[in-house]
This record gives sequence, C-alpha cells and structure tokens, in this order.
Amino acid sequence: MLAWGDFLNRNPAAHLVIGDVVAEGGAVTPQELDCLNRLLVQMIGRLSPTGAFAVVPKDGRPEIHCAFEEETDADRLAQAVNATAISGHGGWPTQRFFLLDGPTRRAIQAALHG
Repeated sequence: MLAWGDFLNRNPAAHLVIGDVVAEGGAVTPQELDCLNRLLVQMIGRLSPTGAFAVVPKDGRPEIHCAFEEETDADRLAQAVNATAISGHGGWPTQRFFLLDGPTRRAIQAALHG
C-alpha cells in the first residue's frame, strides 16, 4: 500500500472504489473513519492485490476512497462489497460505489476473522 499522494503520482489512471460510510446512530467521527479505513486495508490485503493500491478517508465527507493500479484488483474489492459502477469522479477509468453500512462492516469483519 502506498500513501495516497504517492500512489496518484505513480498511477494517474487508477481505478476507484468508494465506500460511502453510513453512521449507525449519528454523525461519522474521524475515529470511525480511521477504523473503517484500516478495515478496508485489511480486506484488500486479504484479496491479494497484484498491483499497488492506496486507501484514504475523504476529507470533509463520510467516504473512504480505494484506488488501484490494476483494474482486476478493483474488481475483486467491488465484488466483495457489492459495489456498483458509477460515473462523476473525473479522471478515473473505472469508478465503483458501495454503502459501508453496518451489515457491510459486519460482513467484512466476518470474512477477515472467520
């Protein structure tokens, strides 16, 4: 995994998967975003990506952005979290979106610890 800025400098045509964080009982805290960021990094590691990737909470929004050098790596995460194709984030050859809600979090945790 690379730092976000380093990754984007090296991979300007990366593939994006966005997790829209849905809070359970209030606003999403920075601590919650950090925890979910680490959870997604663990999940991606379990999927054994073949190329470089980066994961970062989006400043000012309850989202976590995952970028991949290889489209097949983005495909694997997208399939694991039931992400759907979107458009609207210019500069990314492929873009996918999923809700990072309670059921999705629990499913990721179960996959990691089960």
